[in-house]
Amino acid sequence: MASNQDPQTDRPSARPRRGWMALSIVVLIIGAGMFTTRGVMRGLEGSWDFTMLYAGALRLVEGQDPYLFEETYDAFREAGGTGRERDPVKFNLLYPPFTYALLSPLGMLQWSAAKTIWVGCNLLATAAVAVWLVRHRPRRGADAEDSASPEPWWPAVMAVGLWLACSALHTSVAFGQLSVVPLALMLPVLAPWRGRGELGQWPWMSLKTAGLGLMLAVGGAIKPQLVVVLAMLLLATPRWRVALWSLGWAIGIAVVSMVWIQTGSPDWLQHWRDQLTFFTQSGQALPTTENPLTYQMINLEPWLHRLWLDGAGPIHVLGKVVLLAAAVCGAACVWKLSSTAPQKTRDSSSSKNRWETDDFLLLALSLGVALTLLVDYHRTYDAVLLVLPALWVWRRLAVCRKDLWAWVMVVCMATFMVPGPSMLVTFARKGMIPTGLTESWLWQAWLLPHHNVALLVLAVALGVRLFRRTPLPRG
Repeated sequence: MASNQDPQTDRPSARPRRGWMALSIVVLIIGAGMFTTRGVMRGLEGSWDFTMLYAGALRLVEGQDPYLFEETYDAFREAGGTGRERDPVKFNLLYPPFTYALLSPLGMLQWSAAKTIWVGCNLLATAAVAVWLVRHRPRRGADAEDSASPEPWWPAVMAVGLWLACSALHTSVAFGQLSVVPLALMLPVLAPWRGRGELGQWPWMSLKTAGLGLMLAVGGAIKPQLVVVLAMLLLATPRWRVALWSLGWAIGIAVVSMVWIQTGSPDWLQHWRDQLTFFTQSGQALPTTENPLTYQMINLEPWLHRLWLDGAGPIHVLGKVVLLAAAVCGAACVWKLSSTAPQKTRDSSSSKNRWETDDFLLLALSLGVALTLLVDYHRTYDAVLLVLPALWVWRRLAVCRKDLWAWVMVVCMATFMVPGPSMLVTFARKGMIPTGLTESWLWQAWLLPHHNVALLVLAVALGVRLFRRTPLPRG
């Protein structure tokens, strides 16, 4: 007797797949709710870091020097500015003139309108990153066993939900920081390798090459420390034309902005130096344990100071050691990119196969992200850059779920889903953690700075994958 059951529902994998679909929807709803409450709503109420950026843009629009504290703060208050007290330690303008020049359209508005528009810009950038993730998600090959069935949609929904649930994203939007917008501008240039035809798709004189270069330059001008390392790595890839275009655009933006500020305030450079000196001496950026806010930093130097407890060895050279080590790693990465550069030959045994099957370009740029965050002064909101290695891991595990190093990367990046160091500090202040633990070396060097440690392990794992001599196994 023939069965009346639907063969689609009779398959063993149907029920687990429905479970993943339901879970992905739940994650998306939770992520959207967290992003709205912890990111957007706090950004509309506060955007505390954006107060200084807006004030600098406002002064530049007025043809005045943005690096004079009293005058800039007064202009900010006259424009309806709120949320910052008159304290030069907490209200300092440290970015170069071209950052304020690019934000100058917002400087033409009152504070409340500018703040709302900037939150809207962060919303659009967040959506753009989500679209980028979905567009470059792993897909089944034509030779897959279930290639005839439709592509499952739940992994893309899950990825968007996790992106929206990321605490680094919430912090960046809530504080009005310059992290998400430059990321969205960079990602089209940092996309995975598109195949053999890419070499001929991006010629010198094309709108696409020039346009992508402009996007990279604008992102770098808004927040240079996020872009410089990645732009230098691009010079060793077939996308070097875009990198050179971005350099040209960046020089143009810098020249125009400096002429602009020089016209109204000839002494701006000395005043900017004074601001940087004051900020350094105030201790806010001090990487030693004397600074109670080092737990917010994710770069390597604060962790090294905690590891040595500022008491052993020449700690003043730790920053130079970090820079030297990063320079060596960066040079090795550039060498690897250059030596593995794909050729125009169609020989499948050529090095081009490495780029196409192993997401070699995306992997190299992911290592560049880790080096970027480890080398320079960065706080937790800049960890939104980890969306790049997250995509590589997603694509990698889609073809090889037993890749141990990829799972190590998953664990490292998962630590940034929650504001772990801030939560630990809050628990310690409320007496929820024993004093004996909070005063121990284990707490100071490993538990509290676990974001720094996770970034270092992530960089090591990415480096191991990048410098493997043989192509990675598929499946």
